[in-house]
Amino acid sequence: MIKEYLKKNYFLYLFVFLVFIAGSFSGFLALRTLEPEQEAQLTNYLDFFLSDYRETTHFDKSLSLSEVAVSNLLLLGVMWFMGLVIAGIPIVILMLFFRGFVFGFTVGFLIRSMHLYGILFSLVSVIPHNLLFIPALLITSVCAVRYAMSMVNRNILMQRGISRIIISYTAQGLFCCILILVGGAVKAFISPQLIQIYSRYLAQNAGVWFSFLN
Repeated sequence: MIKEYLKKNYFLYLFVFLVFIAGSFSGFLALRTLEPEQEAQLTNYLDFFLSDYRETTHFDKSLSLSEVAVSNLLLLGVMWFMGLVIAGIPIVILMLFFRGFVFGFTVGFLIRSMHLYGILFSLVSVIPHNLLFIPALLITSVCAVRYAMSMVNRNILMQRGISRIIISYTAQGLFCCILILVGGAVKAFISPQLIQIYSRYLAQNAGVWFSFLN
């Protein structure tokens, strides 16, 4: 069933995936536009961020989970609603592109600042929860486009009915919400521990620590 679904929607998933990749690549390229002062500020923030995690003994996981869940569920909800009004599909695509931009900028900055250690840091801080967040956004984007196509296609409307199409669209949106919640749990409960372990590793290797800060 899943195989048939993916085969049927192959080109839509390819399209939204390319939009996300384009956004990520744009974010990576945007690093070149940073002024030295801006890059220094970001590097100082990264230093403070790692130091804070290295020295912290307790994380407020419930607060972190609520913040992550609310922000990402809000984004997902806006994308779902924009698909519901049909004319909002371009906004859905722009939101996906922007999310890719943020992802590419973040990972790119870590790699640019920390080199190989930035790749490793991305793997423990950025990638884990995004393994669920990104698929949720891609699925939501595809569902929004499919919904819009269904609502403007009279044959599909006659065959499936408006209520069935809306129920299916809503169910898919709820599934994506579950992915977001699980991803939020990963970011709130697992990522902080991984970041702390990695930041302490960097602190124990002073040469590594100062090589990317200077």
